[in-house]
Amino acid sequence: MSRLPTATGVYEFFTSDRVLAVFLAGLLVFGAGCSGLLGDDGGGDSAAIDSVPENVDGVIHFDSGIIQDDATVTFMNGLLEMSGENQTYQEILDEIESESDLSMEDFNSATTFMRLEDYEQEEYAGMIVDTEWTWEQLQEAGDEEVEDPEEDEYNGVTVYKSTDETGQETWAADFGDGVFAFGTPDAVRDTIDTREGDANSFGGELRTAYDNVEDGYMKAAFIVPEEEVNQASEEAGVDANYVPTPQIMTMTYYTNGETMNLDTQMTLASEEEAEQFSQVVGATLDPPSNDGGNQADPFTRLVDAISVEQDGENVTIDFSMAASDLVDLIEQLAQSFGGGMGDSGFSSVSTSAPGLAG
Repeated sequence: MSRLPTATGVYEFFTSDRVLAVFLAGLLVFGAGCSGLLGDDGGGDSAAIDSVPENVDGVIHFDSGIIQDDATVTFMNGLLEMSGENQTYQEILDEIESESDLSMEDFNSATTFMRLEDYEQEEYAGMIVDTEWTWEQLQEAGDEEVEDPEEDEYNGVTVYKSTDETGQETWAADFGDGVFAFGTPDAVRDTIDTREGDANSFGGELRTAYDNVEDGYMKAAFIVPEEEVNQASEEAGVDANYVPTPQIMTMTYYTNGETMNLDTQMTLASEEEAEQFSQVVGATLDPPSNDGGNQADPFTRLVDAISVEQDGENVTIDFSMAASDLVDLIEQLAQSFGGGMGDSGFSSVSTSAPGLAG
């Protein structure tokens, strides 16, 4: 849940209308589903953003205010019903609170960051969570089968080190005020140094892009690794020069009544590339026939919910659809690909929720 879609998905997104459909639906599931597990309104979290280390490729911030959002509740209940889950979204949250003794109302925000360029070679990823919890509460809510982590100290901050069955080490830093950092050792060390004022926070084009994203329940910015685009193109047997590669991609997820919205912006190297990029997207979204397409077809319905605009070096793709309509659309898409929702992984929502302590 902490990793953004790679450039592979971005490239395929603009070269296949069916992949386009699934990619958009997946982003909405990602944005709504993950942030839907958070607690009550926590507002913005500039301290967490300022603690994200430099030299990262992607940042995602989840705001906790979504828990009472009508559209998200409708959406999550629809996914759970399709997956065969016999509990509602609220019942699952209540169960999580009962089993862990962690109140979701005390969860304020989560900010994840990663280096996409080095992801396959050497993972670098972390999460900063802002809560009203203590480390003892998190530890009690953790997996009982996991041994107690080793307590240590780094730069004046208490850290807890644990190693999984594969030998990968994970750190957790307790800043003592309900704020924790989880992740790979390097990522947590860098977060501590940044938060303590001994290292710079992330900046440059990525920070500018993130700061310019409209607020929402989920907002993200990441640099598109060109190497992954080229690799995906080679594997697919497609010329990578066919579609210009965006340099930076931003997203924000928000709701308006029962409508779910995902706004995505791509920044290209030049206005000329942005125009070419926009034209390719527009061609992808054009119906395959002159009759406007079959309005009952799920891909036509999805395309109708998308708008594309170009402004200078930027191409903006906005998606907007009522939550109940999106649930119906996802079910149709799953059936079109010959699978049911029970095989798609949505049923894991009920068992993957806290996931913060371990």
